[in-house]
Amino acid sequence: MVSHQLYGFTEINGYVACKQMGYDNGAIVYYNSEYSDGDGPILSSYVSCYGHEDGIYDCENNGYNDILSCPRTRLIGLLCRDDCESGDVRLVGGNNEGEGTVEICSDNIWGLISDAGWNDSDAQVVCRQLGYEIESEDHEAISGSFYGKPNKAIHYDSVNCDGSEQVITNCHYVQYSLEYGKELSNHVEVAGVNCQGNQTHDSISITNYLIHV
Repeated sequence: MVSHQLYGFTEINGYVACKQMGYDNGAIVYYNSEYSDGDGPILSSYVSCYGHEDGIYDCENNGYNDILSCPRTRLIGLLCRDDCESGDVRLVGGNNEGEGTVEICSDNIWGLISDAGWNDSDAQVVCRQLGYEIESEDHEAISGSFYGKPNKAIHYDSVNCDGSEQVITNCHYVQYSLEYGKELSNHVEVAGVNCQGNQTHDSISITNYLIHV
């Protein structure tokens, strides 16, 4: 574990730590034991990385000096950014690749969609974005966290599609900040879909969609 007793733990340090765990898109750094005070030993109170290192132990590190008496309430936490583009969607928790809880990417972080107002028109757009060529009566919106609710923030709420949109970001929706979405996640159920028919092409990347339309 790393403390920030005297020195700030930077986003560059977080990038290296996340890269060590297989995430190459940066990190959000949390201070003051955001994710608990842990139960392992505190190994360092100072880390300084340049960004090129393969892991946190390749960075400048002065170890932990007992004289500092770093409290366990000041441990570092990280949220590693995912390999996704804002607006990308995927399904998780289903019995096959065509069903599951909808996750949507925002600022390189996968999150969830509240099931408030979630209906078949919204599901049609998600399934279309995932590459399913289907008729309107073949898809199904699933509410109530039926496929499970991953421990992620709520990114979108009150999604309202008419069913003709190519991607969900063309619909009307309310978007939340990461911090508010994390708080809200404990109090709402999340949206899912059951896509029918064949997947005729890969999921539509928002970046490619914006380039080609």
